[in-house]
Amino acid sequence: MIKTLYANGCSWTMGCGTEKDPDIIAQGLTSINVNDYAWPAHLGKLINANVINDSTGGGSNYRILRTTLDYVTSLTPEQCKETLVVIGWTLAERGELFIEDENGQNGEWYRFNAAQEFSSYDEVHSKLSRHRVKQVDKFQESYVSAIYSEDAAHTTFLQQVYLLKNTLENLGIQYLFFMALPLPEHVSKHRLYSLINADSNVIDLSHSMYAYAIENKFPLTSCFHPHTAMQRRWAEHLFNHISATVTTPRLLPQGCKL
Repeated sequence: MIKTLYANGCSWTMGCGTEKDPDIIAQGLTSINVNDYAWPAHLGKLINANVINDSTGGGSNYRILRTTLDYVTSLTPEQCKETLVVIGWTLAERGELFIEDENGQNGEWYRFNAAQEFSSYDEVHSKLSRHRVKQVDKFQESYVSAIYSEDAAHTTFLQQVYLLKNTLENLGIQYLFFMALPLPEHVSKHRLYSLINADSNVIDLSHSMYAYAIENKFPLTSCFHPHTAMQRRWAEHLFNHISATVTTPRLLPQGCKL
C-alpha cells in the first residue's frame, strides 16, 4: 500500500503559474501555496497518499537527481515499500553549482543555466558577494562559449534518468517518470533512451506534460505555465497510467534489479 507520494521536478511540478490562473484571481485569492494546486496534490488525493513535493522553480535535472537520492536513501526498507516516486524531468541545459564564499565557507547549491546568466537569479545577490557573483558570471561565459555541448547535456540527462531508475529499483521503490518540458527529437536515437523508454514505469519521454497541454488545448498562463485545470488533468493522466500498469493491488510493477 502506497502511503507517501514523493514528487520532484521543476516549476511545472511545483505548481508555478497557478497563482495567475483566472479562476484563482476570480476567487479573490491574492496569495496561495502553489503546491496545493499542482499535480502532485491532486495525484496524492487519487491514490490516498501523503504528498511530499520537493520540486522548485527553475530546478535542474541535476537537482532532481541529487535531492531525490538524498530522500530515498534516508528511508527504511519498510518506508521504501510504501513510497511512490514520480519525477517530472526538465530541460537538460539547466544545471547547478556548489559555491562557497571567498573564505571557503557557507557553501550552497545554486542554479546554473547555460541559457541564463548566473547573476540574473535574485537569490545569489543576497547570499554571495558582488565579487563572487562576477566570478561565476565570468566562468559561465567561458563555459558556454568553449565547453557546453547540447548533445553532451542530453547524454548526461539520460544517464541521470538511468541512475535514478536503477537506484529506485534496487531499493524496491515504485516510480513513474515523465518529461515536464519537451525533449529534442534527436535524443530518441540514443541507446540509453530506448533502454529507459522500454520500462512501463516511464511515460514515453518524447511526449511531455507541455505537449499534453498543447494537444488538449489547455491554455498556459502569462508566465508559460499550466492553469489549475491542466494540473488536475495531468494528475488524472498519471493516475490512469498507474492504474493500467498495476499488477498487484495498489502497487506499480517492480522493474528488474540490476
